[in-house]
Amino acid sequence: MSITRDWASDLLLVGCCGNLVQTWSPFSPATANSVVYEAAVDQNVVTSVRFSPNRRALCFADGAGVVHIVSNGQAFPNSMVDFVGGISCVRFSGDGKHLFVSNKDQIHALDLKRQEAHASFKHTSAVSRFCTDTGDELLASAG
Repeated sequence: MSITRDWASDLLLVGCCGNLVQTWSPFSPATANSVVYEAAVDQNVVTSVRFSPNRRALCFADGAGVVHIVSNGQAFPNSMVDFVGGISCVRFSGDGKHLFVSNKDQIHALDLKRQEAHASFKHTSAVSRFCTDTGDELLASAG
């Protein structure tokens, strides 16, 4: 389900439960209390959800290692990237040009324009969470 709209113009709420991701626009009179976007992943649990800095794209990942990127309710056709071992966390860079993805014991920096891995960082154990500073120059992770 999707209602076509400019996501950046609304205050949106997003939530996930099990294999379902839903987005609402609670303060828009036209769609208050209505789901404006909904997606389900195949037989897996959604593990991470994140909006891009400009709020035009939503990224969500699942335990099977697939990353999904959606903009204004439309999925990017080549946005599904498969990582072996599942994904624990996703995060856009501050400028929205890169996507950081953690799986197993690595954090990957993906160049979204080129659709390729820019760098990978090895961790001493399974990565459960990570963050970067505002300039994306420092990366901190927890196992």
